[in-house]
Amino acid sequence: MAGKRKRRPNLREYYAKYRGYQFTALKYLFSIIISFLALKTTGNWFYVILPLLELTVIFILSNYLIKKHQIIGRFVNNLLILFYNIEMLVLFFGNSFVTLIMVSNLSSWEALKGRIVVFGIGIALLLTFSFLPISYVELQSKVTYFLYKHNIVAVSILSAALITEFVLGGMFGFKHSPAVAVFDLAKAEYDYIQLVQKAEKESAENKKLFYKKEIGNFVEKPQNLPEKPNVILIFTEGMSQHIIDDERNVTPHIRSAQSKSLNFSNYYNHTFATYRGLIGQLFSGYQLNNSDQNHLVSLQSILKSDGYRTSFINTEPNNGEFTDYLNHLGFDAVINPKVSEGEENTYDKDAYIELDKLMSKQSDSQPFFISMYTFGTHIGMNSYDKKFGNGKDRLLNRFYDLDVQFGKFIEKFNNSPYAENTILIFTTDHATYVDDEYSKSFPDQSRGMGNLDKVPFFIYYKGVQPQTIDVQGRNSVNLAPTVLDYLDISKENYFLGDSLFADSEKKNPFSTLFVSELTYANTADGEIHYFSEDDEESIETQIVNYYSSARW
Repeated sequence: MAGKRKRRPNLREYYAKYRGYQFTALKYLFSIIISFLALKTTGNWFYVILPLLELTVIFILSNYLIKKHQIIGRFVNNLLILFYNIEMLVLFFGNSFVTLIMVSNLSSWEALKGRIVVFGIGIALLLTFSFLPISYVELQSKVTYFLYKHNIVAVSILSAALITEFVLGGMFGFKHSPAVAVFDLAKAEYDYIQLVQKAEKESAENKKLFYKKEIGNFVEKPQNLPEKPNVILIFTEGMSQHIIDDERNVTPHIRSAQSKSLNFSNYYNHTFATYRGLIGQLFSGYQLNNSDQNHLVSLQSILKSDGYRTSFINTEPNNGEFTDYLNHLGFDAVINPKVSEGEENTYDKDAYIELDKLMSKQSDSQPFFISMYTFGTHIGMNSYDKKFGNGKDRLLNRFYDLDVQFGKFIEKFNNSPYAENTILIFTTDHATYVDDEYSKSFPDQSRGMGNLDKVPFFIYYKGVQPQTIDVQGRNSVNLAPTVLDYLDISKENYFLGDSLFADSEKKNPFSTLFVSELTYANTADGEIHYFSEDDEESIETQIVNYYSSARW
């Protein structure tokens, strides 16, 4: 009698057996997909290979834990996958893993609303797939049953993944590892807390370390300027010099004005991001936390003591944190213009209209100093008014729109009576940050640091003799003393920077020092250099002394 044929499982039985794998497959598939998406932003295969090796480790570890205890296994898996997915999505959108500066600026998330749909979908997918419940995956077959029973297959895969990662990491660096990025972020947060606590304990006596009795007279004020010319200082949000120089001529009006000005080339930002960039330039120093106040001498306080009326135009009047920050900078007035219905900020078109309006309201009997930060070129924004070319490139759109609005203002300025007695200073709060939009718009721009770059700084007025001064890597910590030197105003101060008109051989260590939380770099000679651990420790000691001085 023939043996009984083995019954093949029907579709329902097959589905019942493998339905537990569906969520597991979807969960890991999502992580794999975003790992390859990151390649589009970074252009570096190691940002795919090392993460996928770590994803393999997560799979093996989670599978083992699920087999032993489902609740614990799923909890650990959800946590690890969440960290992994966050790092990879941030890498895709931001061209780097999560950094301390990103975390400290989460309060300014509304500034990214220009891409709220994209980011909203990303967050929804992140949460959905990170918390899908996984099941234990049986890897054994008739061939591998014995091996798997004794965990040899799992151990072999795990060992191979770890060894490969350590070899690649050792050869090419662990900067491509999301696991290392999570560890580094946690360590940086801890170290930063220690730094804050240390600064709080330091004495106000440290002020003496930075005292200067004068600014120095390295340039004579042009004879065609009045004794006390009005001053307008414009901080454009996140603008690198190469955007002005770009062959596509994205900013023709700014380029034209710069070519007719006293221009400083090979000039870098000294910190990042906006909160640190504005206060850092106005006080010629560094900022520890966004909300910290600086009680030392500033550009506006010196001009005020010299008889100037000082004002700052707030283009984020609905941002309470930013408004409080501006109110503590020591200006006579912070101007909060009306915002269009349904909008949170004053965009560049309205900002320049407000600047023109405020300028016309100033008294003829008192010189004025007006500063303004324009918001329209913030990361994630699109053009509010004008579009560049076919309008498909959001980043080029927003800088083109800025240029159009600046062009309209400079035309009005040149035709106004203020052109005879007012100098216009154009610069930025910090360099353009490298994110996915930036990489798409400027694929040939290779930058070692996504928050450090050459930035514009030029002084324009009617009758200025066009000139370009190569400052050889000096940075924006030197802005305040440079402006005051040009105006022939010298006062006691605690500026870390010096006038850019001084000989480059006389530059102090701070004049080329970039500081952003725990990141330090040197831009001497127009190149980015990094410090040894001993040098960083010495720099940090000096920075902590300055932080503690500025607090009092």
